[in-house]
Amino acid sequence: MNPQNQTPQQQDLKKLHPMVVLQPGERIIAEIKRHPFGILSMYFAGAVAIGVLFILAAFAPTLFSQNGLDGGNIGGMFVIAALIISVGIGLILAIATTVYWQNRWVITDDSITQITQDSLFGRRTSQLSMENLEDVTVDQHGIIQTMFNFGTLKAETAGEHSKFFFLYCPDPNKYARLILEVHENFIHQRRHQPQPVRPVQPMDDYGQQQQPYAQTTQQMYQQPMPPQQPQQYPQPTPPVQQQGDQDQNQRTTLPPPLQ
Repeated sequence: MNPQNQTPQQQDLKKLHPMVVLQPGERIIAEIKRHPFGILSMYFAGAVAIGVLFILAAFAPTLFSQNGLDGGNIGGMFVIAALIISVGIGLILAIATTVYWQNRWVITDDSITQITQDSLFGRRTSQLSMENLEDVTVDQHGIIQTMFNFGTLKAETAGEHSKFFFLYCPDPNKYARLILEVHENFIHQRRHQPQPVRPVQPMDDYGQQQQPYAQTTQQMYQQPMPPQQPQQYPQPTPPVQQQGDQDQNQRTTLPPPLQ
């Protein structure tokens, strides 16, 4: 497909992942990103760790000076260590933020595309057709998920275990109803859309499909005709004359007698 002929929706979806391609006439219904609570909890944990490090660096000189050690040098070492560890925690949080926001679902009127970012350089893309969708379920556990209105959204198929689940989904009940509505519209259009009927070819006695009469006749006329040889007829043989017939012929041919 020529990039200049793509619609704005196809170009936006192409930016998400190079393997995601919209079919002709396919529309994007919604794009689901994760709830901010998941990344905010990581920020909170990182802030607590950095705070504990600086508290230790602040009280370290006092603790070590009471034991007769040089508290100033030890305190400076603790501050440098706390800064290095804080920079490392900041880098980890930056990578975690990038990975966290790259996870999303793209819902179209024909399928569900799941983009899973496992690491900074690891990404998986899966697609589920609306035709294979069986049910959509929502899991919300605990007071925190209920209070902040997020949970796990699952798209179930005919298989035993479905790999389509979305953690930290914001307002999962709304998106579950949306997916079910899209699925119902897809099934309704599929039922009322006329399907092309393929003619069934008859079988011969050996279980092979016979060619249609028109095709067989066309092939017969397309084959070159062999050159016709001139027909030779046998030459007629003269009839065999009997002995009596030969004597009679000789008598009839004798000259008249002399007078």
